[in-house]
Amino acid sequence: MISRADVENTAKLSRLEFSKEELDQIQVDMNSVISYMEILNKVNTSKVGDLVREIGEMREDEICPSVDPEELLKNAPKKEGTAFVVPKVID
Repeated sequence: MISRADVENTAKLSRLEFSKEELDQIQVDMNSVISYMEILNKVNTSKVGDLVREIGEMREDEICPSVDPEELLKNAPKKEGTAFVVPKVID
């Protein structure tokens, strides 16, 4: 099951802040999802065939003009050349 430390660590990695009550509810909700997945894992699916979605006729590729990088990045808080600069999330 998901521990309180797991919830707090996930929130920290996601850079989200929650109150104590919200963390308690998130822990309950996450454990509920895990419990449901454990029930689904017990379902016998040995007689279920592969599910295949056939793709219909595909359109021809078209060459289109690209988006201007300056226009795309004009509202970026931080940018470097033609790239967004974002904070590191994973330690």
